[in-house]
Amino acid sequence: MNDRPTERRHVHRTRAQERIDALETPSATQLLAQLEELRASLAAAQQEAGDNRAGWQRAAADFANFKRRTEQEREATLGLANEILLLKVLAVADDFDRAMAAAMAPRILSRSRPGRTAGFVAVARSTSAVVTAPPGPLPCRPARSIPRSRATLRAAGDMRA
Repeated sequence: MNDRPTERRHVHRTRAQERIDALETPSATQLLAQLEELRASLAAAQQEAGDNRAGWQRAAADFANFKRRTEQEREATLGLANEILLLKVLAVADDFDRAMAAAMAPRILSRSRPGRTAGFVAVARSTSAVVTAPPGPLPCRPARSIPRSRATLRAAGDMRA
């Protein structure tokens, strides 16, 4: 017999069995508590996503309104700039008309050099053509260059001699 009556027998266990015993299996109440925590977390995440989406939509609408307003302001500014430019060109055209009328007077034509008068008349005509042209975008460059020498004036046929 044994001297020790309370001695236990050692049972051989595998590593897998030891791991299974080490795992804690949650009880039903613990699982329900975890489920409630997850549901609360999901609801908070959905609320945050909804807030983010609403903020994004507001930002997109604000940007669209900003873009529309700046486009309108740009068009208004360009229209004002075109009006100012047109007023300045009209003032210059009026001055050219008065100067051309004075230059075309018979007493001035007989005393002046034909090249100078012809160049002045060419400038006056091109200005008049721009002013009387139908409305539209203003050209960046003139359709033809302004003659600068007597040879180009003769070639253009604007020289009276």
